[in-house]
Amino acid sequence: MQSLLNILLVLLGILLLTILVSFFVPGSGKPAFLIHPQFDSLLQGSETLSEQPGALVLGTLIALTMVSILGTFVLVGLQRPGKINRTGYWFIGGFAVYGLLFLMVVFKNTASNQDSTFLWGFPEATTWVIYGIWLFSLFFIFLYMATFEKAILNREDLESFREIQKKYQSQNRRVP
Repeated sequence: MQSLLNILLVLLGILLLTILVSFFVPGSGKPAFLIHPQFDSLLQGSETLSEQPGALVLGTLIALTMVSILGTFVLVGLQRPGKINRTGYWFIGGFAVYGLLFLMVVFKNTASNQDSTFLWGFPEATTWVIYGIWLFSLFFIFLYMATFEKAILNREDLESFREIQKKYQSQNRRVP
């Protein structure tokens, strides 16, 4: 448990450092949009990510760090004394795939800014967000549902919780 908390602290430190560094990247103070030449009420992007390599690297690092933080929080909740169970390894694999999907979005976004290619009715990067990241989240929901009683809240944990409730009830304390 302590090692996962240390990993979490390191990841939070990386996230904080990355956010602080992003304020000093060249071009971070410039507006990210321009007025459209034909329609005054329409805004358009001023620069693509491929023209801002610092923003691309920092944005990718922030995205992967956030996925890692989320995965670490899940593992902290799944961890039993001394080991991570099989469900934990499924979650680790799922978060690895989730991180790869984020990388696909970033790389397709930098490529699609030069020439817009469409896939299933959307620009290619948007397709990866909708059909990749968004739908892949269902994997975590189904995994959680399928393993809840075995890996998340098993009978021993539930009995331990009920013992704590009885202890508080017998002492006339507020039951958690």
